[in-house]
Amino acid sequence: MKAIVVEQAKSEKLSVDLKAARKSSFDSEEVQMYLNKLTHLVPNAPKHRKLSKLEVIQCVIDYICDLEDTLMARQVKPNTVLSEKQNTLYPSEAPAAERQS
Repeated sequence: MKAIVVEQAKSEKLSVDLKAARKSSFDSEEVQMYLNKLTHLVPNAPKHRKLSKLEVIQCVIDYICDLEDTLMARQVKPNTVLSEKQNTLYPSEAPAAERQS
């Protein structure tokens, strides 16, 4: 009876280990799929060699920072133009004392 219980426990543990290995393998494949996709989406990522996971993540971070810088630069220019227009006084907007002169 003791041998049957031990064999059953071993087979259950083996079953659990196999399920964990399959899940781990699937997770690893899924992560690798997303890393490959990121590598193809980021234009400044080197294409001539395989990148480590850390290198892919660093390339993505650098690319996002570049995009933010570009966006901020484009937002500053229209605001500058608007502020220049807002500071320009047109005859109808001039203070009353200046219009009388």
